[in-house]
Amino acid sequence: ARGEQRAESDIDILLDKGSIRGMRVLDFQDELSECLGRPVDVVTTAGASELFIVAAAGLVVTCEENALAGGFGAAVAEFYADHGMPVPMLRFGIPDAFIEQGTRKELLELCGLLPEQIAERVRKAWGNL
Repeated sequence: ARGEQRAESDIDILLDKGSIRGMRVLDFQDELSECLGRPVDVVTTAGASELFIVAAAGLVVTCEENALAGGFGAAVAEFYADHGMPVPMLRFGIPDAFIEQGTRKELLELCGLLPEQIAERVRKAWGNL
């Protein structure tokens, strides 16, 4: 948003904590960092403040194990729109579609929510800024 990102900048990901608890947040952060080859800071909704959201630069990424429509990412997008702050965003979550049955990992993969899938989309979007 401020145009201050550099090639070596870390990536801040705002994560709707939901069912992701404790050490799993750190595992998620480590896996994304490894996939992207750069530092990643995951901030959960429990730790995010309006100041953090306003200070975000470059690419805003939200991730939730919830519906995208009317979900956490939509609320963050509305926040930026309401404050007249056009920012590039990537929203990860469950699409408004029928999802097959399977293991948790299989379902996350179908929704594009595995760390390597998220990392690939973030990498592409970051390169386009």
